[in-house]
Amino acid sequence: MHAQLCYLDAYARTVETTVVAVEPGLDDSGALVTLDSTVFYPGGGGQPADRGWLRAPDGRTWTVRSARKSNGEIVHELEPGGDAPALGDGLTAEIDWLRRHALMRTHTALHVLCGVVWRDYSALVTGGNMEPGSGRMDFEFERMSGELVGEIEATVNHELGLGREIRVRSLPRVEAFAIPDLIRTKINLLPPGIAEIRTVEIVGLELRIQGPDQQAHPDRARAQLGVTEPEDSAAVRAAAVSGVSHRIVRTEPAGSAEEAAALQGIPLEALLRTIVVRRGADDYLFVLIPAGRKFDWKKLRAHLGVSRLSLPDADEAQAVTGYVRYTITPFGSTTAWPVLVDASVLSQPIVSVGGGIRGLNLHLAPADLVTTLDAEAVELTEA
Repeated sequence: MHAQLCYLDAYARTVETTVVAVEPGLDDSGALVTLDSTVFYPGGGGQPADRGWLRAPDGRTWTVRSARKSNGEIVHELEPGGDAPALGDGLTAEIDWLRRHALMRTHTALHVLCGVVWRDYSALVTGGNMEPGSGRMDFEFERMSGELVGEIEATVNHELGLGREIRVRSLPRVEAFAIPDLIRTKINLLPPGIAEIRTVEIVGLELRIQGPDQQAHPDRARAQLGVTEPEDSAAVRAAAVSGVSHRIVRTEPAGSAEEAAALQGIPLEALLRTIVVRRGADDYLFVLIPAGRKFDWKKLRAHLGVSRLSLPDADEAQAVTGYVRYTITPFGSTTAWPVLVDASVLSQPIVSVGGGIRGLNLHLAPADLVTTLDAEAVELTEA
């Protein structure tokens, strides 16, 4: 069996590796690639498999859309299309870290939830799953009420704020199963052939069998039961994939452009509004305008050589970008519509564009913004 680093270090993001096996994909599946060392987690126990990339020294990149166990090895399923890497190729395996980290935070919050429900109500887990920033756990309660949910929510949020230490250990199966109440699920789902058991202890609250993607400190989980604070979105992932230098800035959702700029610590002129403009049937573009300046429709029409433009309503804008109103951004849009940027922003050292979720922002140099989005810088505003 080749090195499976996800079980040793949940914070390992990349590894230099070599292709040891390649199987062609079937139907709409991509090729299956086995590596001599990998950081990808193959999924299991309610935890989704990692996604990410395999990168060759010559610049070729393959997207890994999933991973899974096969005969004890972790195989990487590539997006279909194109040639797969060849046997013996040296590659860099890289997980989608933003997605993995969101799963780690979610996983920690769910462990705290499980610990609270067991400690305070002695209820067993009957099912559950998770996605980045959200999750579900089912418990064996005789009855449920809104009052009980509120009580559990308050207790879990209190526990998250305590910042309890997390300890991870690997134990022989016999020793692990001698620990009282180690199995909190109604049915023991652990296969009998596993000789070594990985456990996680949230000191003073929870001790359970554990998969690899556990956040090291509950206070860093920044998650609350019933409240999601993701730093993972299509926009954030798109910026990461592009390789552009950027910084993720989270704030409370603002009530105005002035408040948003103040919360981010930037001048108003560095805060970019994204406007979706319709210029024809199924023909749209993004226009990035700095807050505090007046958008000049006449200049836009002249630049595009058209006499008429219009704005889609909120539903139409969401349908063509994938984002709800007030979160729209060119990064990660479901369609890569053309982008125009007001030329006045080029004088700013840093600009801010939306991160696809309210309160989530991407800070980057305006020249990098223009290059990454293949945008045009055009005079579109008045002071």
